[in-house]
Amino acid sequence: MRRWSSLALLTLAVAAGATATVSVTFTVDVADDETIANQVSVTATTPDPDTTDLQATATIAVTATAADLEVTKTTDADAPSVGDVIAYVIVVTNNGPADATGVVVTDDLPKGLTFVSANATAGTYDDGTGRWTVGDLANGAQETLTIRARITTHGSIQNTASVEALDQTDPTPGNDTGSADVTVLGAGGEGGEGGEGGGGEVTTTGGEGAVAATTASTGFTADRSIAASLVLFLTGSLLLAVTRRRRDIA
Repeated sequence: MRRWSSLALLTLAVAAGATATVSVTFTVDVADDETIANQVSVTATTPDPDTTDLQATATIAVTATAADLEVTKTTDADAPSVGDVIAYVIVVTNNGPADATGVVVTDDLPKGLTFVSANATAGTYDDGTGRWTVGDLANGAQETLTIRARITTHGSIQNTASVEALDQTDPTPGNDTGSADVTVLGAGGEGGEGGEGGGGEVTTTGGEGAVAATTASTGFTADRSIAASLVLFLTGSLLLAVTRRRRDIA
């Protein structure tokens, strides 16, 4: 409880049996959750036979009006690919000093992500608007929202969550936003070297006399090359045997 030494002196003439009322307005610099004590005392030139009631004190509790909300965001994605489902975890914390009411956090999924599901420890999440309506958040409390989304494109995707609304004043708005970035690889075989449909080179090897072949647009493979060579070998051997037989007969 804080006391000020400032004095306000008023001189009044009060008749016997009468009552006088005085209203005084003060502006004070006080912190949240502090109590102000205001004391008044009376002196008079006329002697007062009862001096026990010449002082009175009124106390006022100042209610906190500021709530510092903090938003953090993380993801479980580790080198994800197109088509993978990843999870984002958004945590909103009230660092006080006041309880927060009417808290709303926005997490609107960006291009490249398709909503799958959401689970919140408090309030509700609307995937159509991206608004997480948290509601009340006590001083020192925190709530968590987990969003699962499917990746639909490759490249870099940044997903951001931020405080949209609260009834109190936030003294440090700089920590009201949290972001998580992921770099998405292409889908399996998408433009990859040696991948299916990627147009890259595929080389098969193995021991002595191994056959190396390149898959091109003709679709000619190593297996076909071996088969063709075998057919030519057998055909040549057959022709040679027939020729020798004819010579023997002649």
